[in-house]
Amino acid sequence: MDDGTRRSYPSPSYPGRDLRQIGGDTLRSPRFWLGVAASIGTIYLALRHIDLRQAYHMLGSIRLTWVSIGLCLVVITMVTKAARWRSLYPRDGSSPHMSALIPSLLIGAGINLLIPARLGELARAYALQRLEGESKVLSLSTIVVEKWADLVFLFVTFAGLLLIVPWPDWLVGWSRRLLIGAVGSTVILVVGAFSLDRAEPLVQSGSRHLPARWGDHLIQSWRAICQGMAPLRSVSRVSALLGWTALVWAFSAAANWAVLRALALPASPVIALTLLVILQAGSALPSSPARVGVFHYLAIVGLELFHVPRDEALVFAFWLHMIVVIWLITLGAMSLLWVSLQSRAATPSPGV
Repeated sequence: MDDGTRRSYPSPSYPGRDLRQIGGDTLRSPRFWLGVAASIGTIYLALRHIDLRQAYHMLGSIRLTWVSIGLCLVVITMVTKAARWRSLYPRDGSSPHMSALIPSLLIGAGINLLIPARLGELARAYALQRLEGESKVLSLSTIVVEKWADLVFLFVTFAGLLLIVPWPDWLVGWSRRLLIGAVGSTVILVVGAFSLDRAEPLVQSGSRHLPARWGDHLIQSWRAICQGMAPLRSVSRVSALLGWTALVWAFSAAANWAVLRALALPASPVIALTLLVILQAGSALPSSPARVGVFHYLAIVGLELFHVPRDEALVFAFWLHMIVVIWLITLGAMSLLWVSLQSRAATPSPGV
């Protein structure tokens, strides 16, 4: 039962076993095959009007020092995200440890990139429960708040760039939908955060009509949701959340900037942030595993706004994909293996 309390031992179920089931379900999903079709289409668009010989020659011109800096910045970004996630848990001394949050977050990131159905958020809540017995309902509630902060920053950054960057008309139109999403989610979450506690008597009353086990589970889950939404009721905690989110976005943009420097392409905070906004917005599009094609095409679109030749933009997209996407998938796979080993080691023997 997800009651917000810690368990002494995780249950003897291992992440890899459940992920195989998830993988099978994904292959049967229409969204998966839509993503494959989208990737094929965007690969074609990305390779149009490209001098492949020139692009191949440029692939080897990358400066490895800046590649190393880019890889480190991706890791720093994930550690910062883990610290932000930890700040959303109750401040009663029982917050999850960073040693559990970081691998859980990496597993979620890797699965989101490999399985285009946003299942990574479920996976990281599951992994954290495996490591520390943390309530999955509480973890998922904090993730909702975290995603709200990212949405707000996406809108604010995009709105600021609208004053500087000559965006195409379709992206300007998209900004209106982004504004509606940011404002709407803010209203819903803030109203919900202040209303959930008041609704608990109704939940308790309704739970009496359920079997005892289900009723208890409903009440404990409701309280976990209230705890997860609690930061939105505190100005200081919202300020801290937005501060952490600013750092996350700064480090993410810095990774883009490092790859631009690695290829001796025009590099500035504006270009790095523009790429970040376009790639973040594009993460909602259907795509094949590892975002092959869609990621590359969006990176090319972003650099074309600054008159970077398509050949050079394609090489940049290739290396950014390797340094961000493939690197995160690798770290996620390593973290999944570590969590599986920890789960097996922590499972008590029969009779203990």
